[in-house]
Amino acid sequence: MAYRFKPGDEGVQDGVRRIARREVTRAIEEIDDEDLDGSRTVHQVRKRMKKVRGLLRLVRPALTGYGDKNAFFRDAAKDLSRARDAAALVESFEDLKRRVGKGGMAPYRGLRQKLLGRARRVRNDTDIAGKLETFRDRMEEASRRIDGWHLDERGFDAIEGGLKRTLKAARRGMKCSASHPDDGQLHEWRKRVKDHWYHTRLLCGIWPEAMAAREHDMKLLSDLLGDDHNLAVFRNTLRDESDTLARSIDLDRFCALVEEHRLDLQAKAQAVGRRVLAEKPGALAARWRGYWDAWHTAGTPEILAQAAE
Repeated sequence: MAYRFKPGDEGVQDGVRRIARREVTRAIEEIDDEDLDGSRTVHQVRKRMKKVRGLLRLVRPALTGYGDKNAFFRDAAKDLSRARDAAALVESFEDLKRRVGKGGMAPYRGLRQKLLGRARRVRNDTDIAGKLETFRDRMEEASRRIDGWHLDERGFDAIEGGLKRTLKAARRGMKCSASHPDDGQLHEWRKRVKDHWYHTRLLCGIWPEAMAAREHDMKLLSDLLGDDHNLAVFRNTLRDESDTLARSIDLDRFCALVEEHRLDLQAKAQAVGRRVLAEKPGALAARWRGYWDAWHTAGTPEILAQAAE
């Protein structure tokens, strides 16, 4: 539960450094963990980088050198994406099977084996061990730099601009995806939703009970859009590599199953989004500023517990 600001932080700058340092340190530990296989390690450390970048976006307007820092962590994980994407194709197949049932997927049994074989070939061709070692070196470099990170604002002022900016983008993505649900627009909406989910997690301490429901719904929305994106990549990969992956199946019929599932996911995402993204950025930021101020004055769990007695 360390991916959050704490009352004990000396300030937002101190909290940002602490959280980033923890994610970087944990990424290094996961690379060194012999109990994790290469694919699992890749998945874990890529999540760490997304969390760091979500943290950076929260304080983006106040963070000196945001662009360089964001690019550093983005590029550090980029070389690991191909192996993860190959594994995600197998997960998308399993997701589809849960939806349509084993009977509906019976004609496509051979496809799963081909996807597994493709994932193995990608892992072998990618030199995961070498890329993880390079990634580890970059994390060691990042760890040495974090103590020099500087914010130009203090308190909630350091957070407000990034919070409003991301929420505005998430709301815009929802509206655009409702009217023009193309793959690119849905993917962009997904990224901004994930940012706001991270921001909710980072700030959950300001009122844990009230923030927990929003965190739950933002994760649900992120997962729905993530599953939709994975299926879009799945469909495109099948069409691009039809000679090796889809030679023995009715590809059009299978893609129709994929699109049917995607439409259901998108409808659910819109329903969740209309609720959780209803509040305008300015209003939400003002409300959370009030929680923040109370949290930093008389809002510690101990005092709140005493007041309830």
